[in-house]
Amino acid sequence: MDTIGFPSSYHTQTDPELIQLIRKGDELAFGCLCARYLSLCRLVARRYSGLGLEEEDLAQEGMVGLIEATRRFDPCKQVPFEAYARKCISSKILSALDALSAQKRKANLDSLPLDEQQDAPGLHIPSPDELFIESEEVQKRSEQILSLLSPSESDTLRLYLRGCSYAQIAAQLGLPQKSVDNALQRVRRKLRSAFGR
Repeated sequence: MDTIGFPSSYHTQTDPELIQLIRKGDELAFGCLCARYLSLCRLVARRYSGLGLEEEDLAQEGMVGLIEATRRFDPCKQVPFEAYARKCISSKILSALDALSAQKRKANLDSLPLDEQQDAPGLHIPSPDELFIESEEVQKRSEQILSLLSPSESDTLRLYLRGCSYAQIAAQLGLPQKSVDNALQRVRRKLRSAFGR
């Protein structure tokens, strides 16, 4: 088992500081941020499990929501990243359930509790051991994801996480916008594969 953890300097960085590093292409910062929020993705996924998708599938959708939060977060709006990430994670999970519901013509999502603040009092605060284990797990998964990506997919993902639009990515990489969209779709499939069990 790979026991390489993140450098201690990453653990002392705030979420906005890690996001700045991510937008500069720092892959370790991305792995560290994922480690911080993996338990939140699982917590929100657990809340909605049993509604048509497996908990692990929902957690994967939550991780995609976390990527979106990392890309779109604006510290100037004075909203803590944790609250913004929780909203993005929940929204992505609910979107997946909504799509499934529409596909199966079910209307069972109307009764879901949508007030995410209800989770806060019961939020499990992981121990240092749990954080270390999750950090190792996310580090391994981050390395696995990066090993699965082609150079073009990796470049596309880096620019996307920096907040570039499809048009900006296409211009910087000299690709058609459709190729950018296709690359990000492949990245998403590989993320699901890497985070699934």
